[in-house]
Amino acid sequence: MLPSNALLRVAKDGSIGPLLAALKWIGSLYIEVGPWRARYLEEALRLVYDPATPRDGFLLQTLLLLTIGLDGNCEQEKARQLLSESENLALQLSINSRNFAAVHGRGAPVLEESWRRTWWELYVVDGMIAGVHRHTNFLLFDFPADVALPCEEYQYLSGKKGIPPLAYLEDLENKEFSGDDRPFSSFAYRILATRNLGTFLRATPVYGSSPDCLERIENILTNWRVHLPESKRDALNKDCRVDEMMFQAHMITHARWAQWLLGPQDEDDLRQLIRLNIGALDQLGKVWLAASTAASQVRGVAQDIYRVKKARQVEPSFWQGLTQGEVITAIATDETIMSEIESLHGIAGQ
Repeated sequence: MLPSNALLRVAKDGSIGPLLAALKWIGSLYIEVGPWRARYLEEALRLVYDPATPRDGFLLQTLLLLTIGLDGNCEQEKARQLLSESENLALQLSINSRNFAAVHGRGAPVLEESWRRTWWELYVVDGMIAGVHRHTNFLLFDFPADVALPCEEYQYLSGKKGIPPLAYLEDLENKEFSGDDRPFSSFAYRILATRNLGTFLRATPVYGSSPDCLERIENILTNWRVHLPESKRDALNKDCRVDEMMFQAHMITHARWAQWLLGPQDEDDLRQLIRLNIGALDQLGKVWLAASTAASQVRGVAQDIYRVKKARQVEPSFWQGLTQGEVITAIATDETIMSEIESLHGIAGQ
């Protein structure tokens, strides 16, 4: 979306009613508005399907926002429908072509940047939904796109004078060979992480795959990490504020695999990770139903893991190699974390 000042200027001509309606609905998720929340969604959808609504980039932004909001509220079937409509509209508009932004940018660099970001955000969302739910196939991964990469968030928000010269995906992917030392945005590295995700989704399932397949995947992940500039290696920017784009980029990379590559973890690390995930998801669950659902799933998995472990503790071989003190400590720790998980479950249920 356009930065607020530019968005308000465009809103004066009355051409972005559906987009504003989608914003109103998403905003209502963060405050208590009673029955109005459902009405805001109904109004946004009505405008989306109104024959008088132009089928343009602003409608695409509307569909994309509604897709994200519905998916976050566990309305996955409706979200998939809108995602499909978003993809079809994007390809009909040819927003994935290099010249779309200039042709439809009204001579305003910030609007041109908005169109570039719209394509790439749709691309990332398509990949993330495919990776998380595994009900879609990352359709846009297979379509060519020569759209310039987005700039940094602060450059976009600062307006036309802050937007730097354009860079493209091939510039980023070949920078080690070309000697190109220009900086690339966090959004660009998020796109690269999503492209890696698409490569994995197209590959043969890793479970039971050959060592060569596993090695290829590990090489892709390692290359993404080791070629990050120093300023992008964690989710904090130079002002020690959270860089949302890099946070998502790292999340996408680490999630692939946590699923596919990581072996057994140190038990204390695993306990801390479970606590961290439950706590974070509970906080997000105050707004997004999908996070609340995920928190319940994590609790359920954790409970199952520790129940199985407790059942195995009656076997003498389970404690082989441990001292009596280590055994007592392990049992006490397991009991503590089970109590914590069950306690958190009870609080969430209330």
